Amino acid sequence: MGAGIINSPGEQGDRDTTKYQTTHNIGGVIMGANPETSALNNYLQMWDCENVFVPGANAFPHNSGMNPTGTVGALAYRAAEGIEKYLKNGGSLV
Repeated sequence: MGAGIINSPGEQGDRDTTKYQTTHNIGGVIMGANPETSALNNYLQMWDCENVFVPGANAFPHNSGMNPTGTVGALAYRAAEGIEKYLKNGGSLV
């Protein structure tokens, strides 16, 4: 198929990997359905500290490669819904 052998990094030439990178830092407090494998429920409420809600891109396990702003906004609405339920119920997990 015409493939060649590259013996050293210098033979590859210059590359600009910044076009493949994203600067949207995410992760750290992952959302999930199980407190054993995640830190937040689907309202972005912490499993282990029920009065703490953590809206933001921190809830994603990794970046999809696209700008997460729209999804972060939707999650903020979801967290607000959870906070409202939390306050109406007098606390506890929602």
